[in-house]
Amino acid sequence: MKPLLTSIGACTACLLLACAPDRDSGPDAERHRSTYLETGKWMPDTLDQGGGDTTDWKVLVIEDTGFLTLELVLDDPGADVTVGVHDMYGKAMARGQHRDGDGPQLKVTTDVGIGKLFVKISAGKGTKTGYTLRASVR
Repeated sequence: MKPLLTSIGACTACLLLACAPDRDSGPDAERHRSTYLETGKWMPDTLDQGGGDTTDWKVLVIEDTGFLTLELVLDDPGADVTVGVHDMYGKAMARGQHRDGDGPQLKVTTDVGIGKLFVKISAGKGTKTGYTLRASVR
């Protein structure tokens, strides 16, 4: 009976690891470990849903009120990618969805105040692409 339980446990662990959407995402898979995004500068990164990198979180500090525009340029214009803007508590403020046929670019704009904001970039099923992201406030 013990070998059977050991085998079941090993199979369960293997399945959980294989199905973990962010098993190879690195620290930016979680909001509290976001990568700093400097306003006005382009930042490259990648998503690979099948390879275990489904989510990237970025953090930016807004120093004035205005309109935040996020520009995402995808290496694969057919990629299924979602971009969300969240306040410092994680509450969703704005969201944009890119799908096949939309071209290589996605823009998301929202009204912002002074403080810390988070940006979540998520890959849809089968998505594997590099991207470049820029945030600007006007």
